[in-house]
Amino acid sequence: MSVSIKPDSVINQFLIARTNVTKYDQDRVTPIGVFTPGNTVGQVFSYVTKPSFMWEFRDGNGKTYYTKHSPGFYETPRTAQVAIIKAEAQQEQQIKDEKGAIVYYLDKYGKPIVLTVSALVIISALIRKDWKNS
Repeated sequence: MSVSIKPDSVINQFLIARTNVTKYDQDRVTPIGVFTPGNTVGQVFSYVTKPSFMWEFRDGNGKTYYTKHSPGFYETPRTAQVAIIKAEAQQEQQIKDEKGAIVYYLDKYGKPIVLTVSALVIISALIRKDWKNS
């Protein structure tokens, strides 16, 4: 399922290469490098629509460079975080399915509940003992 986003919402976001992404010089035609998967392409400064839709970046020296946009070329730290959360949720669901809901929840919450109830019983007994001795 693709998500439609407005280009303006990407400005100031950092893009991370998901695939090999070609880096173009200021003329937007001459390739000057490649960003490999997992590497930060840069912080989006702007975008252009001619000769094709391209993201505009500035390097540390203020020099402009461009990369072409194509679905699946990039991710942002936010999309990476969403993917991590989804993977963790899937893993949690798999564990729950393997153990069964009752065993899963007893494993997850049983110890804290037992410890809390035990502490309350002991504190209650101590308070009653002190109150009777007074």
